[in-house]
Amino acid sequence: MGLGKTLAELESMTAEELTGWYAFYQLEPWGCLVEDHRTELGLNLLFNINAKKGSKAPRFIERDPQRHQTIDPTPEELDENIKDFFMGKTVRLEADEVIGEEVVEVATLPAPGKTPRKPRTPKKAKPTK
Repeated sequence: MGLGKTLAELESMTAEELTGWYAFYQLEPWGCLVEDHRTELGLNLLFNINAKKGSKAPRFIERDPQRHQTIDPTPEELDENIKDFFMGKTVRLEADEVIGEEVVEVATLPAPGKTPRKPRTPKKAKPTK
């Protein structure tokens, strides 16, 4: 959130005023990201007006180009993921969390302990009259 104030001006601001600006920013964000989004909307409009039917508009403003990159798991990680899946461990966090400078291992969470249902047996057809 950028208020366009110096640190001295921010220090002179009351907590209530700063909280009010923060709440307003949550409702109606301003600044770089919003301006980029509006610019991209205008560029998309111009592109779509002049493009051939069915052509896909490119991303004009890419904020995080590495967002689409994925890291392939190692064979060991892949084996572990498959075993976890079949053991019912469906919830798993991707990486260790860093708290301060201490690395905390994130545990794999097991699925809720439910016993599987018995398979349904087909009902016998009632004799017709």
